[in-house]
Amino acid sequence: MKIIFSRKGYDLDYGKYPSIILPSSQMLSFPIPSEKDELGFFSSQLFIGEDSLSDVFSDLQHKNTEISHHLDPDLGFYTINKVVSKTIGTFGQVGSAAGHLENQEVNIGDIFLFFGTFQFTKYNNGRLEYLKNEIPFHALFGYLVIDKVIKNVKEIPKNVEHQHLIHHLHFLNKEHKSYFNKKNYIYIGKKFGRFKFSDKIRLSAKKSNKSLWSLPVFFKDIPISYHNGRGEVINDKFMLPTVGKGQEFVFTATKQIEEWIDQLISE
Repeated sequence: MKIIFSRKGYDLDYGKYPSIILPSSQMLSFPIPSEKDELGFFSSQLFIGEDSLSDVFSDLQHKNTEISHHLDPDLGFYTINKVVSKTIGTFGQVGSAAGHLENQEVNIGDIFLFFGTFQFTKYNNGRLEYLKNEIPFHALFGYLVIDKVIKNVKEIPKNVEHQHLIHHLHFLNKEHKSYFNKKNYIYIGKKFGRFKFSDKIRLSAKKSNKSLWSLPVFFKDIPISYHNGRGEVINDKFMLPTVGKGQEFVFTATKQIEEWIDQLISE
């Protein structure tokens, strides 16, 4: 079984702000801004309960509260215009990143573990705000077990089973310059979900740069793509300095890692 650490959502490069952990420990990953001329969903279309993402951005005092987003992966964090119909998790990848997944032989039964940059928040007189003096850090926020890989998105309208994917952004943008004549894959799975924050899903070492991960010690001999030869064991933790770029880090799971993931998903 292949496991993929997949970097997604806002950070200081894409979006300029961290995603958030609510006081309830619920995690909310902000989908990255759409590219120029790329179809996406606007902040006012994406809802968390009764609040739109525009409302959340306004509370947090983001400079821009209404932008177009590339909602991907779609793990049910948001409803679109308050319409609830999420029964299948989806994730699209394109270009060299899709090629990396293909070269690593990622396929049915493998698991994406999505991570992003997060910061704690609190309510101040009913208004949500970032906790000051807190360092943003990497944490897992969701997962997707692959049931199928769609490698020819143009065939989607012809397949009754996949009609729901005609609204997926990797299908809608298939003629956009960032997708056209490139590998453009959609991974789908009925087993998917979102994590509630705990220290178990925090990746970054505490009081450290977010790129330094503190993993269970059984990761120490695991070859992870882009990270071979990196890391060392310190105080019963495998300390891994992760690369700054690269969307997916792929490795083969051991029995211990499979048990670790099962525990994360079951909680």
